[in-house]
Amino acid sequence: MEKNKNSFREEDFVKKYLQELPLEETSEKFTALLMGVILKEKRLKIFQNQPLISKPWWLAITVFVSACLFVVFKFSENNFLTFSSLDFNFLQKIALSNLFASFSISSSLVYIFGFFTLMIFVQLVFLKNYLNKRYSL
Repeated sequence: MEKNKNSFREEDFVKKYLQELPLEETSEKFTALLMGVILKEKRLKIFQNQPLISKPWWLAITVFVSACLFVVFKFSENNFLTFSSLDFNFLQKIALSNLFASFSISSSLVYIFGFFTLMIFVQLVFLKNYLNKRYSL
């Protein structure tokens, strides 16, 4: 019974207090501001960054590259990059006075540059497809 009396007193107090308060009006830009906030939140949810290449694909690429390197180094003889079928005699006619005589490139460096170039092309393909999907209408 005591609870009911308290609740009635509280209700009467709230009614009296609300009647004494002046009514406030919202600004003219309230709806526009609220919609702006909502649109910003929607954009934040939509444009979350996601990796272009997922973890399983990175694993598959790593396994593939490792297998390729294993095959290359396991079954290759020391002369893996020899061009025996090509005739380079025309280079002897060009007189460069042994410009590159002391310059040598290891085969590992050639593999690294080749792999780097391949990965750049792979990224270009993935980026092109990703951007086409993202900005298509």
